[in-house]
Amino acid sequence: EPGSGRAGGGGMRQRHLGLLVSLKLKGREKPICGLVASFNENWMLLKNNTVDYVIDGFVIVRADVVKSLKRGKKQEFVDRVIRSKGVSVEAGDAIPLGELEDILTYLTTRFGVFSIENRSGTACNLCRFKERKESSFTFDTMNPKGEWDGQLTLDYDKIKVVEFESDYIKSLKAFSLTI
Repeated sequence: EPGSGRAGGGGMRQRHLGLLVSLKLKGREKPICGLVASFNENWMLLKNNTVDYVIDGFVIVRADVVKSLKRGKKQEFVDRVIRSKGVSVEAGDAIPLGELEDILTYLTTRFGVFSIENRSGTACNLCRFKERKESSFTFDTMNPKGEWDGQLTLDYDKIKVVEFESDYIKSLKAFSLTI
């Protein structure tokens, strides 16, 4: 299929930077679409194309869970529509994509709250990073009412997709500061 390719390790290329792509992930039915802001061998950062021609926040995807990357006619068209609104990847969009602990620490410090998708991509946990113990990461969790009310511990292999700066996340973060 034209525009397809393995993303983890081989498919993501410098030529994809700034372009809209669609990623199929292992264990997730719905692809993730977005403008490629940066990537390395372990992680991909995209401006999140949540639906139609809407860019809402960012998504970080672990490269080894990517089954395929697509840049076909549909992605090219959506890309052109989004660009017609003046939306593109900017230098300020990049974040440090190093070790997972460093990424989580950066997101907590810079944005205060982010979400981690569950295994199937059907739900997410709003959280902030608390600590790492060996290969486990512990988070404070925020409920849908904007209250920090619990903790979540996940092993590295369970953390595949991290989202931040979406309208939903920013709204609950702002509300949490009022209660």
